[in-house]
This record gives sequence, structure tokens and C-alpha cells, in this order.
Amino acid sequence: MDTVAKTSKAIDYIESNLKSPLTIGEIARHVGMSFWHFQRMFSATTKHSLGAYIRKRRAQESLRELSQGKWRVVDIAFEYQFESHEVYTRVFKSLFGVPPSRHREIRNRVSYPRLSVSPSLLNLKIGGNLKMTPKIETLDSMKFVGMEIGPEELMNEELPIANLWDRFWKDFKRIQNVLPDAYGLYSPTLEAESVTEARYIAAVPVSEFAESPEGYVDYEIEGGSYAVFDFKGSTEALAEAQHHVYSQWLPHSGYEAREGFDMEIYKKDLHQEGIIRLAIPIRSTG
Repeated sequence: MDTVAKTSKAIDYIESNLKSPLTIGEIARHVGMSFWHFQRMFSATTKHSLGAYIRKRRAQESLRELSQGKWRVVDIAFEYQFESHEVYTRVFKSLFGVPPSRHREIRNRVSYPRLSVSPSLLNLKIGGNLKMTPKIETLDSMKFVGMEIGPEELMNEELPIANLWDRFWKDFKRIQNVLPDAYGLYSPTLEAESVTEARYIAAVPVSEFAESPEGYVDYEIEGGSYAVFDFKGSTEALAEAQHHVYSQWLPHSGYEAREGFDMEIYKKDLHQEGIIRLAIPIRSTG
């Protein structure tokens, strides 16, 4: 089954279970993929975060019960598997502009229809030059000091990653034991059985941890196998590069995504030439 077929099968399964508990692991098993590989494939293929898609579709479908006026808002929130009335209200307001209690006053309602995946999604042009054949490298464990944003910021804020880097650079000179280069670290999820996923970390590597400035946090990433791509283009085109890696290169590579962080590596000597290095955690399927 190809990437488009597996993504469509996953969407069908999600749509059939909007009122049931869903985990990323369960959906991945349904389409016959590993947990980590599935998450990255879904985001790369559809340009939607899996957790955000599920939350938004549940909020949209809840309009039916709200329109009927038979249920309390808190009951509808739990019926559609939101963790609390507060979470449901926050997601609903981000979509429709008002809280669910004011639903009947909504004008020009925003819709969030189910995704429809076609093969054309797999043929987006990359805004740069991505080497088709990566280097397969074993990277050592690394220590980082950085700032992170989670799923709420990534879903709701305008330009969340650019704003994060702006905050990061303001005080980073106070970080001790800094090594060369800067890293953008992306992880699809914090917990294997959650659909509240995605965090992004702006960071620099360090030789040893020391006392970090306020707002900065220490991270340590275990070593392992990575597919390393050199990508020539702007940071705005990174999404297309990652789309290529996960939807076109990875399914035919003999590897699959494993637990870990995708790494955007901004090496000073390469970055001056407009080159960004992408390192994707992988393991052999053989």
C-alpha cells in the first residue's frame, strides 16, 4: 500500500472514530506502520499535524449537537473526547471565533472539512535544491540548551518558530560552553499514546551543562542512525523539503523513522551558502 493509500486509510479511520478515544499508536497499527514513521508521514503528506486535525474535526462535528441545543456544552466536550470543557472551548474558539456557548450567534462559520488526499500532494515542488541521496550517518549523543514551544503555540500562534528563534537569540550569549552551529529540533509527540503532539526547540549544542539563563532548558539527545540531507533554500521551504523526505525518499529507502528529533542543522560555513542540513532519525527495516 503506497503513501497516499495509507494516509487515506488513516483519515477514514479517524473520521469513523471522532467520538471514540484515539491514540497515534492505534491509528499507526491500523495502517500497518510504526508509530514514529506514521506521524511523520501523515504531517509530510497532508501538511497537517495529526493531533490538530483530529481536534479540529471533532470541534467541527460537535456543531451538530450544539445546534440541537439538547446537550450541555460540557457533555458535548466529553462526547467528542476533549480532555476538559476548557480545552474544548479553546479549540472551538480558535476555529469559530466565539466560545461554544455562543454558537447560535456565529455568522460566516468557518468549516474544517475532512482531508482528501490525492497523489498530487506527493508532487509538490521543493523551493530549493535537496540532494536526493542522503548520507547515512551514526551521530553521537549531544547536549543542547534551548527554548521550546509545544502544540498549542504551533497550532495557534502566527509564525511560532520564527518568533521562538527571535526570543532565543536575545539572551543566548549567556549560555555557557557553547559549541558551533545552531539546531532546530522537532519531535512529533511527547507520548506514544497521545494525540497532543509536536514540540519544536531552538537550541545550540554545548560541551557540558551549566546554569542556563532564565527561560532556557537543557536537553540531551541520544546518538543513533540518521539520514542527513543537504538542502539549499530558505527556511520557508523547509516544509517542502521534509515533505519530500517523508513522502518520497523514506518509503522506498529500506529505512523507517524512529523515535527521536528531526534536526535542522545551521552550520555557519554551509549557512553562508544558503544550505541547511536536515538529519532524520532512522532505523533499517531489513
